[in-house]
Amino acid sequence: MRSWLATRWRAVVASVLVIALVVGIGVWAVVGWMLPSIEAAIDCSVREVATFEEASPIASHCDVDVEVVSERTPWHSSWATSEGLSRLDMSAMPSQVQVDGDWVDLDPTILPPSSAASQPSASGAGSLMSLASMSTSSLPEPDTMLEVAAPVFPIELNPGGLMGRGEPLGTIFKGGHEFSLWFPVALPEPTIDGSQVVYDLGEGVRLFVTINIDATGFIPVIELASPESAEHLADLVANAPGDSPAAEGLLLEFPTEASEGLTYREEANSIELLDDSEEVQFVASAPSMWDSSAGSTVEGENGDIVAIDRSSSAADGDKVAPIDLNLSGTSFVLTPDAAMMSSVETVWPVYVDPWISGKSAAEWVAVRSGGYNNTLYKWGDMTSGPGQGTGYCSTVGSCNVQFYQRLSWEFTGLSILPSLATSDIVSAYMRVNGVHSAYCTAQTTTLRRSSDVSSGNTFSGLTWHESAGSRTEYHRSTCSPTNMGWRNFDAKALVQWGVTNDQTALRMGLRVNEASVTYWKRFRHDATLTIEYNRAPLTPFDHAFDSPAIAGCATTEPALTIASATPTVSAALLDPDGGNVHSHVVVRSIDSQVDVWSSGQLAAVASGQRVQAQVPVALNEDELYAWTVQAFDGKRYSSWSSWCLFRVDTEAPPPPLVTPVTEGVDAIYEEGLERGGIGLAGAFLLDRGANSDAVEFIYSIAGVSIPPVPVGQGGTTAIAFTPTESGDVTLTVRSRDAAGNDSLPTDYLIRVATPLEDVVWTLDEGDGVTAADSFGDPGHPLTIDGATWGEGPHSLFQSRDGDFSLVFDGVNDSATSESPVVDTTESFVVSAHVLLDSAQVGEGPATILSQDGVNRSGFELEYLETCAGMPDGCWAFVMADAPTGAPQTMVTSNKPIRAGEWTHLVAEYFEGNAESPAAMSLWTCDIGTPEQPLPATPDKSSVLRTATPWNAGGALAVGRGLASGAPTNWWHGQIDNIRVFTGEVVDEAKIRRLCQGAEATDFTVGEIALDPTIEGE
Repeated sequence: MRSWLATRWRAVVASVLVIALVVGIGVWAVVGWMLPSIEAAIDCSVREVATFEEASPIASHCDVDVEVVSERTPWHSSWATSEGLSRLDMSAMPSQVQVDGDWVDLDPTILPPSSAASQPSASGAGSLMSLASMSTSSLPEPDTMLEVAAPVFPIELNPGGLMGRGEPLGTIFKGGHEFSLWFPVALPEPTIDGSQVVYDLGEGVRLFVTINIDATGFIPVIELASPESAEHLADLVANAPGDSPAAEGLLLEFPTEASEGLTYREEANSIELLDDSEEVQFVASAPSMWDSSAGSTVEGENGDIVAIDRSSSAADGDKVAPIDLNLSGTSFVLTPDAAMMSSVETVWPVYVDPWISGKSAAEWVAVRSGGYNNTLYKWGDMTSGPGQGTGYCSTVGSCNVQFYQRLSWEFTGLSILPSLATSDIVSAYMRVNGVHSAYCTAQTTTLRRSSDVSSGNTFSGLTWHESAGSRTEYHRSTCSPTNMGWRNFDAKALVQWGVTNDQTALRMGLRVNEASVTYWKRFRHDATLTIEYNRAPLTPFDHAFDSPAIAGCATTEPALTIASATPTVSAALLDPDGGNVHSHVVVRSIDSQVDVWSSGQLAAVASGQRVQAQVPVALNEDELYAWTVQAFDGKRYSSWSSWCLFRVDTEAPPPPLVTPVTEGVDAIYEEGLERGGIGLAGAFLLDRGANSDAVEFIYSIAGVSIPPVPVGQGGTTAIAFTPTESGDVTLTVRSRDAAGNDSLPTDYLIRVATPLEDVVWTLDEGDGVTAADSFGDPGHPLTIDGATWGEGPHSLFQSRDGDFSLVFDGVNDSATSESPVVDTTESFVVSAHVLLDSAQVGEGPATILSQDGVNRSGFELEYLETCAGMPDGCWAFVMADAPTGAPQTMVTSNKPIRAGEWTHLVAEYFEGNAESPAAMSLWTCDIGTPEQPLPATPDKSSVLRTATPWNAGGALAVGRGLASGAPTNWWHGQIDNIRVFTGEVVDEAKIRRLCQGAEATDFTVGEIALDPTIEGE
């Protein structure tokens, strides 16, 4: 035999797991917007922020210029100005660089080995020292290179001596690339002096290595004190390891090495290293050499006599000659000018200059023609005075030869230009410091656009184009000091040319009349370019209706439909310069081609926020309208946005219909009927009905809103329903049309059957006066009064050990609960295994289970001694029709009593609903004895009950009934496995299984095993 299984239903408020089966069209997303005030507190002490959106309100409110630091580079800075403009400043000379992620002042100081990798030092000449004079403890570790404090690109220099043996003279690191250059001979330990190191090679040969003026590279300059010094250098080179140049005269070969991906290109006596994108990363500019014709001292601008320093550039009056630069493999080969080296007019020392740097965002050159051709690449101040000249220089002035010279600058990284329109440019100017004029007569200097600027420029190769601004003045301190200093040249026309031609770089130079030295002027190298601009706001975008909430813009039919005659519209506004933005909204009737409302200029919102406007006039139903927005930043207007089409529809659709899905589901959840159970999937068909324009269904279950589902083809959509708890829940459904109008709700009552017993008394204690609710609510123990313990059917039929039952003597034995277990006005089920003692047959009724009212039992499952056609009596399920009196409704079994044998009884009361009347049912299943077991087939009897239900609210009693307020009908025999359910038994197959000895754990695991609608296996 198999053990028994019992089932129950619990009436509690359910929580459910719902899965929507979506069929049909998409649904507009609902959005809302919060418009922050642009009058929020502003901190006027802030001068640097990350974005233009942050900078512009501060600049405007505090009347200051605020930098946008996210745009900063060593050469560029971007600003929101107090006038509501944006400004880009670019300097030929970087002022700040990034070190370990922080911006610090540019510092070309070369750090001694003991402080390499320490924090950047302050700018300045530093102290003169020899590595040889340093203590052993202060010497760098092997392979330690000298570092520069805060350059634009990291630079390392050779420490000389044993530590520098085999190391390059210098290495530059730029953007993931690196370039190294070796000196032809081994280097001794140098002295360090600020931004310069000096290697003494002996016999009048010294190597000066100077960090160049913008700290993007280094300038190696070889000083030859005499012709004998030149011969000594030639000997050093000839005795250097490897092949030595054997050509006539001095030949210098500098081996180089570049990181993978860089290629070498010779360009007009200079060499460039390009990356895979053909972008120049490193430059070896056209080298030159010069003598000391200008003497050893010179009179400065203020009349002081100063010593001339030729360690990085020539002085005015020195003879200068170009040096041939060639590429041999990856080595730079320099051939100094033999004529200068051998000329009796050459004034020694002579200096030889190979120049190395990383390609920077700004470059400048001075190109010469006349007495000699030469290019001064990234020139700086000279000992004889700051700046370089433009025009014609003759021996009448400070020039030892007659020549023409022109100055040009290149500013790159101007990615802003292609995004501007020429009308965006408010102003642009190049700012240059004028330091000298040949005479005190005002002469004109013109700013002109030039061709590309590079280290390989020549006088004839640098071409000139249209001019922009000009100034007529002189710069000479002996005439008037106030006429010297910074001067602004109008560059607006050149910037507009760059905008028109999608340029990201601008080249411009200074020209004067070259007919006479009278026009000669000198300017400093550290020019700047400033562009003030104001870009128009972007065309408004991201249109939406805020009330009713519908996102999007329909530019063609079908138009959006909205459920308001006075909608609120919104759109996003964005000023690329971060300023506040006004707007203007227009609503037009497309049918009549009349503007029905124009907002005029609305209050400004911060860039990046939304404008919101409510249409103040009532719009007509079903008329086709459109709306558009224009933005205005106080100076320029955007384009009008696209027209957004819409119609007004305020009529709600009819309520939807809800019906249960009957196929392909685990359970059919008919309205108002207790069906299904936990984990049993059902579904409902939502139908918008005829003449409805609904596009989606809005619904909730047990008050919990579920995401809307679109209406499918044919106007219906199925939604799935899988309960996680039992009890009554309400499905509430509304139809919603495209305008957002909601119908009245349709409520559908779902009653989920409980898959577990309310109470289970297995009566397996075997002793004591209390029996616990062993499967259900522990709050329903039975108190045993007089009954004793006997062996139960599971043990008797050898299904399992440890099964006991209660034995009643038919006189005064009973067991009762402390409180009611069922509500007798609602559906319930009780079941038990019983054995009627043979002595009770014919001796009157005996009650198995009952629940007390005040005067009588609300129900009784009992034995009746008198039944038609059954001489030994029958089983009966009785319900009192009223709290007092005799009327009652009874259903009896169709099988005769088998005293002394075990029987399984199930009694059910169904309270009825709109489809089925109230009824009582009784299942009888004879089990027999262990010696003579029976087939255990349930037999059902049913009757209708028309009486008005009433609730017997007393204790549940086992082994007796109640009549006239007193116990009666005492049971004589045994009772076991009492189960009480609230709800209806739906599947009779499980009753059969219970009758045949199945227990709850025989079917499967968990609560689903006890589902009353599934037979199980």
